[in-house]
Amino acid sequence: MLKLLHHPDLSVSAVQVSGTLTADDYQKKLLPDLRGRLALYPKINWYFEMEEFTGWAPGALWDDITFSVRHARGFDRIAVVSGAKWERLLAPLMRPFTSATLKFFPMAERDDAWSWVGKS
Repeated sequence: MLKLLHHPDLSVSAVQVSGTLTADDYQKKLLPDLRGRLALYPKINWYFEMEEFTGWAPGALWDDITFSVRHARGFDRIAVVSGAKWERLLAPLMRPFTSATLKFFPMAERDDAWSWVGKS
């Protein structure tokens, strides 16, 4: 499940994910949000918070990879927030798909991540 969050900096796309992300989550929520922001700003930032996240459904993973490759230079900062140890590995795995500064934050530092991603 994907929930869009409101960040005061309109160039920031902020999401909270839990369970399994589906292609529907991408097509109806995340991609329209990211595309809308990219249409307004030369570079955007992304706050990605994972809580009890179990992974991507196959179609969602494909949507994620293809969007990331097409828009690799459209991101300035990406904050990955999580409490699970295995999710810390996602940040390094994302690096080849973006030129953004990517930073992992433990869940206890989510406020720091929220602030960091809003600074450009």
